[in-house]
Amino acid sequence: MTETMLVTGGCGFIGSCFIFQQMQQYPEIHLLNLDALTYAGSPDNVKEVAGDPRYTFVQADVADRPAVEAVFAQYHPTQVVHFAVRLVDTGLVRTAGTALPGVGIEVKAMAGHGDGLASYKAAATDISVALCTFNGALYLQEQLDSLLRQTSRPTELVLSDDGSSDASVSIVTEFARAVGMRLVVAPTHARLGVGQNFNLALLLCSRQYVALSDQDDVWLPDKLATALAAMHEGEARYGTSCPLLVYTDLTVVAADLRPISSSFMRSKGLCNPSPHDALTILLTQNFATGCTMLVNRQLLERALPIPKEAVFHDWWLALVAASCGHVLYVDQPTIMYRQHDSNVIGIDTMALSLKRIIAHPASHLEHGIAMCTSCARQLDVLESRLTECHAATAAIEHVHRVKEAIACGGVRSVGRLLSQHVRRLGRFRTATLYLLCMLKGADPRP
Repeated sequence: MTETMLVTGGCGFIGSCFIFQQMQQYPEIHLLNLDALTYAGSPDNVKEVAGDPRYTFVQADVADRPAVEAVFAQYHPTQVVHFAVRLVDTGLVRTAGTALPGVGIEVKAMAGHGDGLASYKAAATDISVALCTFNGALYLQEQLDSLLRQTSRPTELVLSDDGSSDASVSIVTEFARAVGMRLVVAPTHARLGVGQNFNLALLLCSRQYVALSDQDDVWLPDKLATALAAMHEGEARYGTSCPLLVYTDLTVVAADLRPISSSFMRSKGLCNPSPHDALTILLTQNFATGCTMLVNRQLLERALPIPKEAVFHDWWLALVAASCGHVLYVDQPTIMYRQHDSNVIGIDTMALSLKRIIAHPASHLEHGIAMCTSCARQLDVLESRLTECHAATAAIEHVHRVKEAIACGGVRSVGRLLSQHVRRLGRFRTATLYLLCMLKGADPRP
């Protein structure tokens, strides 16, 4: 059955990214784009879908009642997502015609906030929290409660649920209602996986700064204030137009919040590299943990939408930040990183990882080679994105050469990696990378 979604203000940057993601993810969707093209909207932003028969553009203002009524009368949308600059009369959505009771979901994503930099400057200290859930009811309330304890509270909570069968969504909606926090809920969707679920949540965030949140951690009270202070320091140093990403250390705890390690970074043998080395290391290894991240709008404008080829969403954000701007580190824990049986990504020490490799060498070798291939694909789409964003030529060329070095395989791969000074954090990780690239064959050309 074809679902019809109405997007208002879909010709702006964030709205167009959302449209593109929805049409890629759902082949059966019919998407209506209502935009007056009077503010930041441009037809060029949606040119990739303009010829798709599932896409319909209607040039009209959201405040034009007859036009909106005509759209509902003709197309009968079942979902409405607002990116329009001006707040839509929500009563209009419910009274424009007899078909309107069929509207199941209405989301005010960026309504009233606009889709250009000028609108964000009006709330320059505002923070959105991008929260992704999947059957997280067991620990979710503790994470939400920790948002309330922040010394710098967020002003918007964006939820994207990945098809939970438990009470995750109702816990978040009741929390937001009880404390009076602005809540944006992503339209229901099929399983996306962690990366694309965060992609959808980030697309719907409207504030200048966005903090990524897992469903099972607990934030320390100064988490946002600490990250925001580092962000402002970065803006003072590099300028407010520079894409920036701030990440911090974590305290590792058990399911009942008993301490396991006072430093995630040290327990994993990680450290923050110098700004000169950050991109080179990130090309083959991520060191920035997503649940600690605070990113600015300038980074999201370049990093979104997150491509399906991205290995991890946080790795992708760090790659774009290091390529186009800067990655900033705060050497103190700001969250309690809970370890439990249902963790999507947990913590392994170097010693434990080595024991597992020794116990099952063949499977780990196969997994490592597959990861190298995935890394090369990620760098391929990164090169394309950086070209679209008009990033520095040196960064684009560096990404291209490392991508080609990994893809070619064999001894040539090692030589090319050495020529680009590619390394990971630690000699063991670097030696492992070179060994895997030498053992793998050449990746097939597209």
